[in-house]
Amino acid sequence: MPKGRKPARGFWASTPAGRYVHISGDPGMSQAMLDKLINLMDKAYDQVVEHMDKPTVCVDFNGCLDLYTGWVKDGMGTEYPPREGAAEFLEALHSKYKVFILSSIQPMDIQVWLDKNGMGQWVDDVTKIKPPAIAYIDDRGITFKGDFGDVLRQLEDFKPHWR
Repeated sequence: MPKGRKPARGFWASTPAGRYVHISGDPGMSQAMLDKLINLMDKAYDQVVEHMDKPTVCVDFNGCLDLYTGWVKDGMGTEYPPREGAAEFLEALHSKYKVFILSSIQPMDIQVWLDKNGMGQWVDDVTKIKPPAIAYIDDRGITFKGDFGDVLRQLEDFKPHWR
């Protein structure tokens, strides 16, 4: 068993990278299972740290990166050409931020569109799930500034830029 103090549930262990982790579970687990768990925790930590080097910004796909004018029946959502300056915008973002594309469209379809239009290298991930980020760039967004009444007023006249 790894050396360290043993709290009532679980114990502290040192990883190969010299980090201390708390293992919650059966203190009687096999050494092989314990070693595997400790190595997995080390790898998970490295992955988290790797992604902490830059803050994340999410960019909506339709209406921001392409010349979207509305949903096309039987379309995939990737029919529209890129908006002028989109590649340069993503490149500038990527120099300071992790760039996630957030959309209800299938991520693989968007990735194909990005690659086809020379933008794939500036995007870290394409997702349908809203990740934690410092900002969300969207053509349909209303910024909440603490006043629900203001949001309701803005909704009355809201139109995306492409309408």
